[in-house]
Amino acid sequence: MKPGTIILAAALFVGVAGEAQAQQPVTVVLAEQPLPSSAPFVIQRRPDQTPRDVILLRADATADHLSDAVRSLLTIRQADGDVPAAQAIMRMRSQDARTTRRAFPWVQRVLGDLQRAAHRDVRGVGRVRAVEIWLPR
Repeated sequence: MKPGTIILAAALFVGVAGEAQAQQPVTVVLAEQPLPSSAPFVIQRRPDQTPRDVILLRADATADHLSDAVRSLLTIRQADGDVPAAQAIMRMRSQDARTTRRAFPWVQRVLGDLQRAAHRDVRGVGRVRAVEIWLPR
């Protein structure tokens, strides 16, 4: 067996063995119904459904809203893991106007993709405009 084959086989084994702990994609949804409490976004963590993590954005979401949602989910994943252990819903209130954070440079493109996306079925959410993204570890 060639050395490259052994490395590939080991990588595949580690990938399959660690699949339950591996980072999961996030589905970003443009919510057509109002979100609770006029929240700019809601994060759903669903261990028993795919997609496991869903970010629901208001129809008028901005790059700052999506950036805040991503930061929130990254914080949750840091504390709870990339794969949700239990079902949870997080609602966000509007940020304090004195707090300014820069939007991630790629979120405007994701928002554009989301607004142009065809409607599709997202399990547990319904038929909505949605895109899938991967977050940094």
